[in-house]
This record gives sequence, structure tokens and C-alpha cells, in this order.
Amino acid sequence: MTVSGRFTLLTSLTAVCSAFILVITFAYQTFEQRKVLWSSVLEARIATDPLLPSTLHFRNPSLAIQHLNQLNSGFPLDWSMVLHVDGEILAVHPTGKEAVQSPLLERSGTNRLETLMAIQRVDNLEPGTHGKPKLGLSQPPLMLLVSVPVLSSIDPLRTDIGYNAYQARPLSNDLAGARYVNGYIEQGVFLGDFLFSMLGDLLPAVALILIIVLLTLFVIRVHARSLGAPLLHMARVAEAIDAEELPNRIELPPGYDENIVRITNVLNSMVDGLRQARTRLDVDRSLMGLRVDSTARKLDKAEAEIDKTRHQIHRVSYFDPVTGLANRRLMLEHMSLLIQIAARERRHLGIVLLDISDIRKIQEAKGRETADTVLRQLATRLARRVRESDVISHEPLAQDIARFDGDEFCVVMHGIYEADGAVAGAKRLLEELETPILVGGENITLKSCAGVAIAPIHARSPEDLVRAADVALSTARFQNNRQVALFDSDMDKRGSERFQLEADLRNADFDQEFYLVYQPQINPVSGDVVGMEALLRWRHPQRGEVPPSRFISIAEQTGQMTAIGSWVLRRACADFNAMCQVTPPPPRVSVNVSTAQFDERFVDFVKGTIEEYGLMPRQLGLELTESILVGSVDQAISHLKTLHEEVGIHISIDDFGTGYSSLAYLSRLPIDELKVDRSFVLAMESDPSAIQLTEAIVAIARKMHLSVIVEGVETAAQLALIKAMGVDGIQGYYFSKPLTLGDMGAFLENAGQI
Repeated sequence: MTVSGRFTLLTSLTAVCSAFILVITFAYQTFEQRKVLWSSVLEARIATDPLLPSTLHFRNPSLAIQHLNQLNSGFPLDWSMVLHVDGEILAVHPTGKEAVQSPLLERSGTNRLETLMAIQRVDNLEPGTHGKPKLGLSQPPLMLLVSVPVLSSIDPLRTDIGYNAYQARPLSNDLAGARYVNGYIEQGVFLGDFLFSMLGDLLPAVALILIIVLLTLFVIRVHARSLGAPLLHMARVAEAIDAEELPNRIELPPGYDENIVRITNVLNSMVDGLRQARTRLDVDRSLMGLRVDSTARKLDKAEAEIDKTRHQIHRVSYFDPVTGLANRRLMLEHMSLLIQIAARERRHLGIVLLDISDIRKIQEAKGRETADTVLRQLATRLARRVRESDVISHEPLAQDIARFDGDEFCVVMHGIYEADGAVAGAKRLLEELETPILVGGENITLKSCAGVAIAPIHARSPEDLVRAADVALSTARFQNNRQVALFDSDMDKRGSERFQLEADLRNADFDQEFYLVYQPQINPVSGDVVGMEALLRWRHPQRGEVPPSRFISIAEQTGQMTAIGSWVLRRACADFNAMCQVTPPPPRVSVNVSTAQFDERFVDFVKGTIEEYGLMPRQLGLELTESILVGSVDQAISHLKTLHEEVGIHISIDDFGTGYSSLAYLSRLPIDELKVDRSFVLAMESDPSAIQLTEAIVAIARKMHLSVIVEGVETAAQLALIKAMGVDGIQGYYFSKPLTLGDMGAFLENAGQI
């Protein structure tokens, strides 16, 4: 073969190979671009579909198939699937669930948030469906698959959120704020069908390349003998193209044959076209990389904000902001687990509800900051006692102590074998709380009581257990201070009765249902009446006479005592004024004052009442218990000084010896009289120490220039003992029971001899 023939053959083969390479390169680039376009469009449709995450979260097959149809539009798909993150298939199009038992494209733990594309062999689907040509490129056929995750800000495995709450979440459809994968959308097209859909893009380019190749072969054939050195140059260019290297434009020296120049121009056009295609592909890749980087930064920032917000929400939802202890919600969740553990270990679990009285009063008198300081100190004491206790948990977990309400704490007791152990643990807690608290240089003593319930004896659920303890606590409130009440079945009935009595008390007509009786106070030496004490009675329209022991404590706890106490004071002053019109009255009438009503407004009310009814200040006596010192001692003393020194009211400390006041406090109180509690009198005949203690009280009163009234004298023996002590007045059934206003007038006319 001649050099010209060999050159012609070589150049022809080179041209054909170059054309083939160009076709393959263009086809490959077109294939990759269509894949990127397919996945990008699917990602965009998923990101702009606000209802798709909720459809996956609530596993709605009917809505899933609707979303699938919308996502499938515009693409020649052979198969698509909506898949929940736990593997459940919600919708498959078009073959149905029976044809596919699992997703075709498997995911590992490292690519859950990534869009996956792959070519995979399938055994249970056949190409050629829905009118598309069947190009069996392999048996079984190959399918091009894409899997795109569906993101959400809500855990897809949560079952405690409703549809409306889900839709209301601000980040539920914002991919920049998503953290969870709800599921995946998978689409597939058989490789043959996909390649067939590319023919519309490839045919013009292939036709152009074929025309160029044929033209090149024709020119080479015609001008083979005149090619020579230019052909060698062209061969090198073809080799560069074959190596997928894009050379610079071919520059020919002057004098080359016109045909060679034309071929050179054609090659330069081909090189320019490939360079432009590569440039577009590089730009697309750069833009995609920038978008990915921007999205990643937004995701990182959103994730940090979500973590911060979630931590804040957790603190607000589960912990008390003042004390840092667990709140009711966290305690109930924690208690549910502890009850199950105790049941497996065949032991009991107990809880103690602690009621700390006077927190609201401290807040009103000293301000919220002082009240919060007291609460924090109480929480610290409880935590210390819990760690040291034998019955209560040894683990210093915040969930073992909780603040339920403003003045209620809850403590969990572990390993309870009998009720006595629970009660003993509760008493130790009360002992810890009864120590005075130092706030702002002032000691504050608080009253407390506790209700105890044990699971599974009293209840088997956290809510029922807390309710049982609350019923027991209500019972403890009606007992003496520092009492512990253990729940029993009768408490429910008594609690219902108290609830009804409380409602009746709120709706009571004071003038129609309440009335006062008066018990005289007698001088044991002269037999003269030195005073009388006004006592409240309630004649219920249906229940009849309700003992004060049943309704007074209810009135104090429900806030009714202020209104009732005001009515008592006005009625006592009115009765005393009426008594003055018909008979010589005693020196004074004494009215009991509740701690709940003792404040600055009460001082003004007393002034206005005695002026309204025309009483002299010393004709009115106020009997207060030592509980007025609970909270602010200085404020209580200030109010007493105003009443005693400025107004001139006679002040008595009632039930002395059963309360909290120390002698140091007693020396500071502006008072006139001590009233010895009847419990000392009842104990005198059997306990000599009671006599000695009463004598000591009388001696202290004498040293402090205070008069002494002894309550509860019922027998002649008691009278003899009390009379020998030299007290100023005696009050009790020995002389008279409490009398109505009319009977009191008759008693005063006959008084004078014991």
C-alpha cells in the first residue's frame, strides 16, 4: 500500500475513532447531566412539598400515593416508592406492594442524609411497561435508581404528637432546620429506557459528527496526495482528542491547502464545542458545590440553635426555675419508672408531700425575692436530708425531690417494706424543716405538715399515688403542726365532706348562719367578771351546728378567715355596745384574731370599728396566738405596737406555751396578758410537772408585769390549784359555758360570788 493509501487509511481510521470517541464522550456527558437534573428536580419537589414529612410521619398510604404521583410527573419512570425510615413501604407505583418487599437501593448509616444514585440489577420488575420500549440490555435487566431523603425537625418514631401539632412546628418543612430523616422517595427507570430517552439529544450531535466524519473522509480521499505534513499534524490533534485532552486551537502557517484549512476549522470547532461543554459542566459542578457548602453551614447553625432551644425547653418543662428541683411533670415520669422497678424487686415505693405554710405570707410581707430565698434554703435542706436518710434514696438525683406548687414539695422514698418506715422518713423531713431559717439577719420559722402514700398499697400509678398523698396532706393540715398523715381509704370520704363544707362556707350568709356566744372570765379571789371572750358558732341550714374545730381551719386555709374575722369583730363590738345600754358590761370583750388577717389593713379596720360602735379602746381585747411570729417577727411587733400603744387595745397571747415564741420574743412583744392553754389544766391532776410548768409561766408573767388568764377550768380541784397560783382570771365550764348575748346579761347581774 502506498504512503498515500496508508496515510489515507490511517487518517480515515483516526477520523472514525475520533468521531466514535466524541459520540461516546457526548453521550456520557449527556447521561450524567440528565442524572443530575433528575435528582435535582426530585430534591426540589420534595423540599417544596410541605405535607410530605407529615404523610411519612403518620404513615398515610393514600396521601403517600398522591405525593408519589405528583413527584413522578414529567419523568419517564418505570418504578417509584415512598419508604418510611424504619423500612415500611407506604406506596409503590405502579406495581403495588406485592411486587416489592423491600427498597431496591440499600442505605448504610453514613449516607442517611445523602441523595443516592446507582445502577442495580432487579429481579422482580420487567422493562417495557406503560408503552415505553423494551430494551433488554441485560438479563435480569438493569435499573437506574435514585433515593432522596425526606427531612423533618420531629423524630419520625414519636407517637405522642398530633397532626395539628406536627404541622404547627416552625421548622417542620424547613430543611435548614431539619434533624431527622422521615423516610425516602425512591424512583427508578430501566437503563435501556433511560438511554432511549437520550436519543432525542444525541441524534443531532451524532448526525453532525457523522456528517463531519464523512466530509473529512471525502476530503482526505480527494486530497490524500496533497496532505503530507498537515495530516501528521491532524493525526496528533486526533490523538489528543482521543486522549480526552482538549488542545489549543490549531493554527496553520500560511500556504496550506484550502481543504486542509477547512478540516482544521472543523477540528477547531469540535474542540471549541467540547471545551464549552466541559466549561458548562465545571460551572455546574462549582455552583452545586457552593450550594452544598451553604446548605451545610445553615444546617450546622440550625442544629446548634435547635440543641440550645431544646435544652432550654427541657429545663423549663422539667425543672422548677426557683429551686432547680424537678417539677411535677418530671417527678411523675420518674415515678412511673420507679414504681415498675419496685414491683420487680417486690418492694414498695413511697412518696411524701410536704406543705410549707406561710410562704405566701412571707412573699407578701418581704417580697418575692425573700420568698424565693426561703424556698431555695428549704430545697437545700431536703436534698441534704435525702442523701443522709436510710429510707430515702441514697443517690442525689434531682428527680427524687420535686417542687409541685408554691408551697408543696414531693420526696420519693425507696425500698419501703412497711408503712412505719415511710412515716418515720416523713417525720425526719419535718424535723429538718422546723429549724428557723435565717433570711436578711432575721430568723423565720415555718409550719409544715406531710402526707404519705405508698405504692402499690394505696395506688399503682403515679397520678393516683400523688392524689392519695395529697388527700393525706389535706388531713394533716387539719391536725396540729408538724403532723404526718398516712393515707387510708376513709380519708377520701372525709376529704369529700371537707370539700362540701368548704363550698358551704364560701356561700354562707354570715348574718343568717353565724352567731356569737360569750364565755366570762372570773377573778378567782373577788368573783368579779374581768372580761368575756367572744366565740364564733355556725348554725348550718342543713347540717345544724357545725363545731368550730371543723370549719375554722378550713376558713384559714381557704382565705375565708379574713372576712369571717372582720364579721366577728364588728358583731362583738355591736353586742358590747348593746349590752352597755341595759346592764353594766364587763371591762372588756376579747376577740380571737387569726394570723391570716393580722396585717396593716387589720390595724386600720380595728380603729374604724371601735370608732363606729363608740367603744373605748381598752374595752376591746384582741387574742392572738404565738403563730403571728411566723414569717416576719419585726413586722408583727410593729403592728402590735400600733394597736397597743397608739390605739390602746388590750392585747393577749392565747394558748401560751403551745406555740413557737421564745422568751426573747416574749420580752419584745407589747402585750398585756398571757392565756395559759387548757392542756396544762387537764394535765395538772395527773402530772405534777404540769403544775410546776404553769407556776413557772405565772412567775414569768409577774416578772414581766403581765396578767394571767387560765383556760379550761372545769372542776373544783383544778380551781383550787389555779387559785393558789395567784392568777388574775379563770375561764372554763366550772363557772359557765359560752352564753348567748341575753344569757350573758343575766350572768353579769348575778356575778360576784364564786
